[in-house]
Amino acid sequence: MNTLPPSTLGKRLQQLMTEHGLSDNELSRRSGVPQPSIHRLVNDKTKSPKYDNVAKIARTLGVSADYLMHGVVKDNAAPNVSGVAVGASAGLAAMGASSFLMACLGGPVIQALKALAPTKQSLPPPVYLYPELSWLEANHLTALSDPEFVSQKNCAYSGAEAVGHGFWLAMKGDAMAAPMGQTPSLPAGVKVLFDTGRRIKPNMLVLARLPSSTSLTCRLLVEEAGIRLLKPLNPAYPMTEVADETLLVASALEVRAAL
Repeated sequence: MNTLPPSTLGKRLQQLMTEHGLSDNELSRRSGVPQPSIHRLVNDKTKSPKYDNVAKIARTLGVSADYLMHGVVKDNAAPNVSGVAVGASAGLAAMGASSFLMACLGGPVIQALKALAPTKQSLPPPVYLYPELSWLEANHLTALSDPEFVSQKNCAYSGAEAVGHGFWLAMKGDAMAAPMGQTPSLPAGVKVLFDTGRRIKPNMLVLARLPSSTSLTCRLLVEEAGIRLLKPLNPAYPMTEVADETLLVASALEVRAAL
């Protein structure tokens, strides 16, 4: 007796994700569909889902887009070849399965069946999507926990996996522009991927909020004689000591120059 598929796209998607043991983030990584979009689909919050996204997810889960979108099940029953020859059981027992099939079907048929068999392919490297924030939005990073907020932002790909919340931020000003020929250098326009969950250590590029400011600033965290300092890459700007009240909110994962 056939079981009817779940009644909604979200329920069908949730069932398939459970069967494959996939989280929203893992399905996003494999399919290339943004995690917020998957979250909305699973919870049936998207009235008109994008067909391209549904097709990518369906392909990743091994079902048709029609099934995922509309619950349409196609009958793809395999042909019955159990009656290839009389006395199949005896033949299999005496000759072994592969020899018996070779005798019954012939070598060319076996080779053709082998050619049709799926081959193992190496999985592509993981890709992650992270929202692009303005400096004003970066002052309120708790918004990154809101799928609705994230779904409305432009996102950019990266091969780096964030431990906490990841987000892109375009540099402004010249405090992080190193003298010519020195690296790293983060002139205005360069995009930096930050992670709120990594353990912050010296020699990392960090986002910090100073006690005297309500805005974030990007600096290189260094340690000299046991004192931690926030160092601009431009030597024309002064270094700032990390006080007890200084908040180090994120560290850099990747730097991407503007084209």
